[in-house]
Amino acid sequence: YPKRITGSYLLAGKDYDRILGKEIYDEVVDFLRGVEGYGFDGIFFPEHHSRAANGLSPSPNLFVAMTAVLTEQMKIGLMGNCLPLHHPVRLGEELALLDNLSNGRLVVGMTRGGDFWAFNIASAESRERFEEGWEIIRKGWEAEEPFEHHGKYWNLDYVAFLPRPLQKPIPETWIPSISAESMEWAAKNRICLAASWSPSEQVAESFEYYRRYASEHCGWQPGPQHCVVSRDIYVGETNAIARAEAEKDLLVGPAEEFGGSPANYGRSVADGYFSKQATAFKKSEHIGVMEIKNWSFEQLQDAGISIVGDPNYVTEQILRQCRMMGTDKIMMRPVFGRLRLNQVKKSLELMAKEVLPNLNKEKIVIPAQTAASAM
Repeated sequence: YPKRITGSYLLAGKDYDRILGKEIYDEVVDFLRGVEGYGFDGIFFPEHHSRAANGLSPSPNLFVAMTAVLTEQMKIGLMGNCLPLHHPVRLGEELALLDNLSNGRLVVGMTRGGDFWAFNIASAESRERFEEGWEIIRKGWEAEEPFEHHGKYWNLDYVAFLPRPLQKPIPETWIPSISAESMEWAAKNRICLAASWSPSEQVAESFEYYRRYASEHCGWQPGPQHCVVSRDIYVGETNAIARAEAEKDLLVGPAEEFGGSPANYGRSVADGYFSKQATAFKKSEHIGVMEIKNWSFEQLQDAGISIVGDPNYVTEQILRQCRMMGTDKIMMRPVFGRLRLNQVKKSLELMAKEVLPNLNKEKIVIPAQTAASAM
């Protein structure tokens, strides 16, 4: 939508540039053909609907299928499927198929949040829909015999998944979360925890809450491999060059990607999406994407939400965050704001040549997250 001037989610179809949309998809395909050459450990795709910003990825599973053909070794993941929007049988079988097509390289990312308004689903129902849907999917992957499920949202007399995932017992699964309830659910189900958009200190608090709950209530102790944080990362030849090339898009990113929501769309305590205790475990008021919309470059850098600089700076900041948070995974978002993949090739090349080799020595895992963006 090249004519838009605000971060409004919804725009008229007459304003959509079909040629530009095809160009953006072509850039993604071209990137996927050579993505393994950069040395990333994996690549992830999000799900968004009816958005002017990041709205060109309504079905990340199709990107996963394409990537399974265009790559051979790297992990291919979702960050992720918005489970409350989908029928769990269809989604569970489709993910199992993708795991087979990728030769067991699939990482399943399940999200509770999403564009509920696009499907007329109430935010207040999202947690129950998520948990019931996951119960069906997991059982469908593992059950030795057909089974019945009669729940609040799904009434199924006969459930038998075909195919089954190649990975046993189930594919590696992640959930992005900022709420205590979701972290507790992840700990109970031994699901990896992902975080983004918050300062490093607050992400560290979330990971610590997850670890403590798992140890005290679930009988296991998550390790560094069970936590991942997503960051906007841009590498330039010098710190000054990196800032000059990335600052404008870094600052416009949160405002345009998450601004101007439809009137009936909300994610708050008032509409039942969050509880009052969701972030009460944090020492200070939670900072998320809505709170950083007007932050300066320095604020984003100091908080660790962005990592923009020369190879030495980027390497040092990634290692610092990993040590602070107790994780060995940082997910790189290489495009943000109005950046296009063809504009960040130099950044990706510097990442590959001068950052990733040093991180590999420290056994840090770096997946990349990308999607077709209409920005």
